Amino acid sequence: MNSNQSHQNNYDPHAEYSGKFILRRNDLNREKSLSRRFWILRRIDFALIAVSIVLAFDGWISPLWIIPFVAIFITLMALHQRVLDAIKRLERSLKFYQRGIERLEDRWSGKGSKGEKYLDNKHSFAEDLDLFGEGSLFELISSARTKTGEDCLAGWLLEPAEIPEIRARQEAIEELRLRTDLREDLFSLGEEVESGVRTDILTNWAGSKPIFTSIVMPVSAAIIGALTLAAVVLWFGFGYRMAALAALIVELIFYAIYRARVAKVISSVEQPGRELELLAKILGRIEREQFSSEKLRSLRQTLETGNAPPSVQIARLARLIQILDSIRNQFFAPIAFVLAIVPQLAFGIDRWRQKSGAGIPQWIDAIGEIEALCSLAGYAYEHPQDKFPEIVEIGPCFEGEQIGHPLIQESKCIRNDVRLGKEPQMLIISGSNMSGKSTLMRTVGVNVVLALAGAPVKARQLRLSPLAIGSSMHILDSIQAGASRFYAEISRLRQILDLTNGRLPLLFLLDEILSGTNSHDRRIGAEAVVKTLVERGAIGLITTHDLALTHIADPLGNKAINVHFEDRIEDGKIIFDYTHVTGSYNAATRSNSCEASDWMFEPAPRGCSGQVFHQQPDDIATHDFCYLLFAETFLHQSLCDQNQSGGVERFFDGAVIIGSKPDVIDAGEVDGMTNGFGYGFGITPAGGGLPETDANDAARDRNSLQLIIAQIAVILAGSLDAGMRNDNRPGGHQQDIIDHLWRRMSQIDEHLFLLHPPDQFFSFNA
Repeated sequence: MNSNQSHQNNYDPHAEYSGKFILRRNDLNREKSLSRRFWILRRIDFALIAVSIVLAFDGWISPLWIIPFVAIFITLMALHQRVLDAIKRLERSLKFYQRGIERLEDRWSGKGSKGEKYLDNKHSFAEDLDLFGEGSLFELISSARTKTGEDCLAGWLLEPAEIPEIRARQEAIEELRLRTDLREDLFSLGEEVESGVRTDILTNWAGSKPIFTSIVMPVSAAIIGALTLAAVVLWFGFGYRMAALAALIVELIFYAIYRARVAKVISSVEQPGRELELLAKILGRIEREQFSSEKLRSLRQTLETGNAPPSVQIARLARLIQILDSIRNQFFAPIAFVLAIVPQLAFGIDRWRQKSGAGIPQWIDAIGEIEALCSLAGYAYEHPQDKFPEIVEIGPCFEGEQIGHPLIQESKCIRNDVRLGKEPQMLIISGSNMSGKSTLMRTVGVNVVLALAGAPVKARQLRLSPLAIGSSMHILDSIQAGASRFYAEISRLRQILDLTNGRLPLLFLLDEILSGTNSHDRRIGAEAVVKTLVERGAIGLITTHDLALTHIADPLGNKAINVHFEDRIEDGKIIFDYTHVTGSYNAATRSNSCEASDWMFEPAPRGCSGQVFHQQPDDIATHDFCYLLFAETFLHQSLCDQNQSGGVERFFDGAVIIGSKPDVIDAGEVDGMTNGFGYGFGITPAGGGLPETDANDAARDRNSLQLIIAQIAVILAGSLDAGMRNDNRPGGHQQDIIDHLWRRMSQIDEHLFLLHPPDQFFSFNA
């Protein structure tokens, strides 16, 4: 669907929202000024009523003089209430435009409805794609004022629709895109969802059994109320007190008979009444609209039930409830008692439920869908460059041109092309930390969610078939469930494989697959999972730091290709372009460890000249080994700041001497912290020496790995302001040394953020 292209660049959402915000603020100020005037008039009239009552009881004036003052007070109260309602509505209108401006300025996170109640860690993709919670897709999109509206929108995001339904929603959203007036009205009519329409209350109330099955009670109440009023007039006008007393006794007997049933009706309608009042306003606003799209016209027709529109039917009930609330005022309560108004209202409410209550669930469902459509239309309006995707029946297919992540502001969003189908079925994405691998994966997933919900997507063009999504990203262990991280990931992979047996082709999104096990088992397991997914016709993306996993694409031919994200060092800063290119990351000119050390050593240590990274490949450690040496240096070998005569000297017990061949490493030789974590790796202390000298020697020897360790020693020597004496550092105190540096670790954290420790390392030190 491309009809929305005619709207592009024809309006400025920010300018529109800002202009409307100023207009509504001016209207609000006028209404508040008018409210203050009504407040003064009401109190003046109330004082006149009090004076007239005193004068009437003292015989100075007739009691009839009280009536006009009471009538004026009622009129003022009604008019003032309208002004107060207008103030609330305008305040919500201001919030509508304020939130729109915040979304456009990327200040929206944490200020809307988060939808956390819809989070389910067993769902195949909701948590991984940030659909719910603070800063989520739901918070960005939702403007629903009813629980049904939120339920409907959440359901659309969690479950892909059929192709005809997707196209019908696209047409409806396109029609509503520019209807900011309708969206503003629906938003401003109701309170926040937490205090808005709760449909479960309404549905239960509408389906309950009637309490009054005959007209005996209301007829009796009307007669008794009229007789009691006449008796009161005779008392005040002519002094017949016995008549008033007799009428009062009869009325008390009547209340005693019907009190329990009246109370049951009144108590049961209190909460539904407030819900229905908002429902009537929303329905009334929708009933005034004329729609052209098939889906909106169908929803509009579901509201045309009975002899009167739903809003009119609900308004009748709302009037009864408003009267009920009004007569609870201490001023009107005695009058209501005399006239037996409450029993008559209870009968009217119960009769309304019998006649119109059956239509409530149908009205609620229609409102929920319209609110969900308006939420998606608001998102479409605020992103005029976003287009509706083309939905195709033959799949699996995902062809995205210049796709971006909807939660990233347009000015900061880097877009990429992604094409998946028969060839290739899978992309294996490699690259360093923070280069954009996981973001690209989420970008694909979130745009699929939007597309299959009927919304426009953040892409220049997107063509896709309906897809089931299975993702494995946020995998955590669970102590309560007795599940390790590895077991949790295996369970999720089993769930994803099961999705290949469903009615829709699978889109899989696997981030750092099987990272909870060793490299050998990881590759075997990953190859088995990938092969099964490809054989079952699934399409998807896999990210990895383990460059060995990039080779699983080799036997798959054109069904799998490698892409990677690059980074570079400029002026001592690491730069990412967030754009993927063909090939695996190990095809780049520099490794992670080399780039990290190059970045860390700007400017170069004193005495070092030129680059030291032009050595043979076997002199460059692997990524995990490099980190392990970093950890060894600052956790065990290099912590001997000496406090001599009150001053800190820059002497260490270590830089270290490192064997230059990484292939001699045997992880089984690790002895544990008390014996020195590095000894099993062929690492020995270099003896007490100046770290600058160690760094210079390493540079001259062109040994990059030793230079890394030595430079960490330089960093620590310059940053730590307290330490331990050499002679107070026996093996038994090594844990104290570790604790000391761990507290100071933040000082060098910026130098290590590219490096990933093995999971076993942190658990070992825990």
